[in-house]
Amino acid sequence: MTTVTSQRVLRNATILFISQVLTKLIAFVNFLILTRLLGDRGFGEMSFGLSYAVLFIVISSLGVDTIVIRDIAQKQQDPELLVGNSAALRFVLTLLTLAMAIGSSFVFGYSGYLRLVIFLYAIVVMEDAYARFLLNVFRAYQRMEYEAIVLLVEKILIFGGLVVGFLLRINVYQVALVYIGAGVIKLVLTVLLMERRFLHLSLQWDIKFWRSILRESIPFAGIIMLGTISWKIDTVMLQAMKGETVVGWYAAPYRIIETLLFVPDAVGSALMPAVASLFVSARWKVASGVRQGIRLLAFVGIGLAIGGTTLSRELLTLILGRHFAPSIPAFQILVWAMAFIFIEYVTNNTLTATHLQMKMILISAIGVIVNVSLNLFLIPKYSLIGASIATVITEACNVTLGLYFIWRLLRESILSVDIFKYILAGITMGLAIIGLRSFSWIIAGLLGSVIYVVAAFLLKGIRQEDMALVREFIARRGRVE
Repeated sequence: MTTVTSQRVLRNATILFISQVLTKLIAFVNFLILTRLLGDRGFGEMSFGLSYAVLFIVISSLGVDTIVIRDIAQKQQDPELLVGNSAALRFVLTLLTLAMAIGSSFVFGYSGYLRLVIFLYAIVVMEDAYARFLLNVFRAYQRMEYEAIVLLVEKILIFGGLVVGFLLRINVYQVALVYIGAGVIKLVLTVLLMERRFLHLSLQWDIKFWRSILRESIPFAGIIMLGTISWKIDTVMLQAMKGETVVGWYAAPYRIIETLLFVPDAVGSALMPAVASLFVSARWKVASGVRQGIRLLAFVGIGLAIGGTTLSRELLTLILGRHFAPSIPAFQILVWAMAFIFIEYVTNNTLTATHLQMKMILISAIGVIVNVSLNLFLIPKYSLIGASIATVITEACNVTLGLYFIWRLLRESILSVDIFKYILAGITMGLAIIGLRSFSWIIAGLLGSVIYVVAAFLLKGIRQEDMALVREFIARRGRVE
């Protein structure tokens, strides 16, 4: 990867990282408000409604979003023609998806109360999905700061609505209305920024063009569908087998894990346009960029997994309160899925950028089979613990297969021995935390983090070229064209 390209990836990742730290901090506060406002059962109902709606999300996009990012980055089509037709197609698909989600709730015989929950949170999910489709234009142009502005404004609006709602003691239905209102403003702001900075958005109803987009995007739709099933089916299965309260206990630590996914999302999203461009112009440089992304995310993911495991009881008691005590064992397991998911962001973005979407379908299909089979076997016996174990095994399978297919494409190893150094550094950190947490778990966590970084540096898991690249990037803050 060239110096300029590396700097662009790092710049975009840094912009996303800083902005998403702020966004996720606010979202995390919103999460704290929700758990205390709704309680374990109410939070379980909300989580079920969201997860149920998300299972239909693939129909609202059919993989179009990924095509937009890739083709704009590779300059394969006129951007206004591509975005205009894709936006119109996505609008029609979104309405169809909303109708299917609501209609299916009658078919499956859910109570009137849960049907209304599904209806409201289906609107939340579809509204968010359409806005994120439009935000992909910013990513395709590698101008992540505009996406950051939009998402930050949305989270601030939700925060304000939830604070008022907490004082008024609103219910699950009314929480959905807060999210819907903030989503409308997010859509409007996204369109205004797009019009002002990038291109004119005009819905175009060229059916022939739609067919050409769908022919290429359908494989991505399969990937999204299978990935979504693997990611959300456990919540729906838990609700069917164990009820909303258990869903709340499982969804709360799950949400904490999701909050941390902004880290790989920032790196993966910044990496994908660069890899897509290099795959066309300088394919031999792709491996070094992919390897760098895996090293970075493995370092962060392993550290968070070991630190989260050793401090799980203290963290969840502080964050969720004692009513969510059954969530602690689930969190101790799920946090290890996070380490695999971090690396999976790089493998998925690489496979997408290199036109290996059919391999991703195979990976996702295997993941769904593994996940659903394990959940059917483990949930009846072990409840949320079984669902957590199924998630870890599934993510490990997905990462292993992704790495294998990338190796077959590039014929060059993209794994690094540094990963083993991070594990050793993490064990050192974990032992230090265990020894210090009886004194103060907060101090133990902070000192443990320092020990992890220092140990990785001493083991040469953090290299001089990494530090040099960061220093060079900081020195050249201006936008890299």
